[in-house]
Amino acid sequence: MRSGEYIIARNNSRGVTLIEILLVVTLSALLMAGIIPFIRSVNDVWGIGSSKTEVLQNGRIALEAITRYIRQSARILTIPGSNGNYVKLRDPDDNYNIIFYHNVTGSPYYIGASGVIKDNDLVMRSDESGAYTDSLLASSLENFNIIFLQEDGSLATQANEVKTCKIEMQLSDAQGLSAGELDLEGIVTLRKEPRILVPIWAITSAGIAPSNDRLKEFSGDIEVTGFRIDNISYDSSDCLSVNLADGSCWVADTVNDRVVHISASAEILDVITGFNKPDAVSVDEIHNTVWVADTGANLVKRLRWGGSGWVIDEFSQKFKSPSSVSVNPNESGSEVCWVADTANNRIVKLSSAGQILVDAVRKPWNFSRPRSVSVNRNTGVCWVADTQNNRVVSLQPNGNLGDTYRGFKRPRSVSVNKTNGECWVADSENDSVKKITSSGSILEFRGFSWPQSVSVNFLTGNCWVADYGNNQIVRLNAEGDEEFRIGNFSSPVAVATRP
Repeated sequence: MRSGEYIIARNNSRGVTLIEILLVVTLSALLMAGIIPFIRSVNDVWGIGSSKTEVLQNGRIALEAITRYIRQSARILTIPGSNGNYVKLRDPDDNYNIIFYHNVTGSPYYIGASGVIKDNDLVMRSDESGAYTDSLLASSLENFNIIFLQEDGSLATQANEVKTCKIEMQLSDAQGLSAGELDLEGIVTLRKEPRILVPIWAITSAGIAPSNDRLKEFSGDIEVTGFRIDNISYDSSDCLSVNLADGSCWVADTVNDRVVHISASAEILDVITGFNKPDAVSVDEIHNTVWVADTGANLVKRLRWGGSGWVIDEFSQKFKSPSSVSVNPNESGSEVCWVADTANNRIVKLSSAGQILVDAVRKPWNFSRPRSVSVNRNTGVCWVADTQNNRVVSLQPNGNLGDTYRGFKRPRSVSVNKTNGECWVADSENDSVKKITSSGSILEFRGFSWPQSVSVNFLTGNCWVADYGNNQIVRLNAEGDEEFRIGNFSSPVAVATRP
């Protein structure tokens, strides 16, 4: 290369023009415009899916809670019919009530908006603490329905008929993220047998020659045979009495002319003879005595423990076919016994020595074939089934006539709750059981056939019924709701319970 010459390297590259930059920006904007809606759509779908999952999960938790409580419940108490938006039941240990309900207008349990609970919510109500409290189970249900079925699959219309519940729930998203309704369904079958947690004794009456009547204690599912309680010829509605101290049962074994003492575990403890068609017994667990209406002998007898055996005191007092006795061990610290002296149309109160303290005969009482007495151990008031007069009356401790209640037809048995003063009545020929409340109202409960005997649990308020014509033992709760029936128990004539 000669001096003074330069080599110049040509660079053919050039910069990005403005037009190219604008083109790139435009294309990028168009691409982002297409991607952003897609991302939003994916995000919305995710949100809807998450919302639906949460709603379904909450619904499933509520459904599982309902099915678990129904399956384990002691019994169903109340249903709205063959289907509806609530159910009332007892907890598994039979201590308190539980209600599952849809909080909508028209529901008997509707409370509107209250705290965290709003309209259309699914709610659980419980009185476990002594007062009813409401808890939220699921929010904003479109619909809640329970179909109640009998054992054969047909629709149930009464609580005691229910064997299976079909639960239907339509959920909705309160935030409006998930479109439409979300459906859940569950089927739950109740336990086969009711749970009976207190001793309850009942006896049948076959009404035929062999001594094959059954005495059964249902909480332990035990029974004793060899009795004969002829209900056709004699009045045996009060032939059972339970010792409140030990749960043992005393039986007036009418046709066998004896009184039998059975332990709580169905062991025969005592067989006492020397009676003539005894119809009724009443136990005083405080003084360890047993009073007996020895109907065929026209006597009232008092059994007392003599150290090595039972001693029998006999009281005549011109009785004629006495058919019921009711002892009060708490009257001023002494023992007294009320007697339905049926054929004499009178009511008598005896001292422990057999002296007449009250002799209610003729005016103003005018009894006619009274068949059952039950004394309130707290107040001393005695209730009388004045059978032939188709009425129930109360007598004050001094024998003065208290209240008179009519509208009965051959009432056969009375049982007073010493806790609240309410009196339950087997209104036999009206095929009903009635409760006389402490305020004097008469409540009637149907569905029975010639009920023979009633016995109230003074702690729970439950009333047991010997439903003779239906061959069943029935339990009513304190409000009169039918809780359950125990079948296959031929012609029960008497029932007795212990708290």
